[in-house]
Amino acid sequence: MLFNEQKNRDQYEEFIASVGIGKFSMMERVREKVDEALSDFIAKEFHGSNTENSTGDYLRNCKNAYMAFDCDDCEDIRYCMFLDEAKSSMDHSHWGRNTERMYECQACGYDLFNLRFCNLCWSGCSNLVYCDQCFSSKDCFACSGLKKAQYCILNKQYTKEEYENLVPKIIEHMKQTGEWGEFFPVEKSIYAYNETLAQEYYPLTKKEVLGNGWQWYDDQNTEESYRGPNLILPDDIAETNDDVCAKIYRCSETGKPYKIIPQELAFHKRLSIPLPRRCPDQRHRDRFALRNPRHLWDRECKKCKKAIQTSYAPDRPEIVFCEDCYLKEVY
Repeated sequence: MLFNEQKNRDQYEEFIASVGIGKFSMMERVREKVDEALSDFIAKEFHGSNTENSTGDYLRNCKNAYMAFDCDDCEDIRYCMFLDEAKSSMDHSHWGRNTERMYECQACGYDLFNLRFCNLCWSGCSNLVYCDQCFSSKDCFACSGLKKAQYCILNKQYTKEEYENLVPKIIEHMKQTGEWGEFFPVEKSIYAYNETLAQEYYPLTKKEVLGNGWQWYDDQNTEESYRGPNLILPDDIAETNDDVCAKIYRCSETGKPYKIIPQELAFHKRLSIPLPRRCPDQRHRDRFALRNPRHLWDRECKKCKKAIQTSYAPDRPEIVFCEDCYLKEVY
């Protein structure tokens, strides 16, 4: 198949030979033609399969998932992302693997039960509150870096009776001061906002970030910091030699300097594909732009007019079908 048109083997091989997939200029023209050919294809309301009573995107084998993204084998979850094998959880991002009753937790996984406001807690933990990087621990409050611990508050050991008497008092005090009920504040992050996934999924300007009192990282490795020549990569990978690895190039999109490493050159030569004209960060952004955003719009199926929620914005060119109509169309 070429651009959705049936060809025989000779026609196909003749086309591939004529295209010259190792030439950057040729592949850019082909890319434009591909984008044009795919501009009005039929899309399913969400990416994924085998879901029941769920909304979100990139879901597989999920039941009762609401506003969930990139989740597999999950049940009864809300506002979650990047989870695998999770149940009865809300505002839990990343990991999972046999986790249940997780609330406002990040990067926690492997056999966890009833964690609240925790970060990077792993393996066999239960009943943790406001804990960070605790492992195989249970019944701990506001602890960090503990292993196989129980009945600890602020990393101090207590008896079971002392723990159960003191924790409710601390929670009541936190409610009065407004500290209770939310994940660790952004101001405590060791990373700037634009160094995290937040900037990719929910981009903000530097002014907006600083206005919220958060950190912003200014990349020093910019176009202005490089005073070297503006070198041009060879158009054809077949005409490219090892000398390209000793030079510095500028990103065609951002102007940021970048290099081609020997392993990268060998990979492109082996597959006969042209070298990139954009820096690694920009290539990542380009790939990321191919994914749908973490936002749902109310639309209707183009075929049956059924109301749907989809990550395809109303102004996009795709023809969006509900799952039932899509399956009937393609099968």
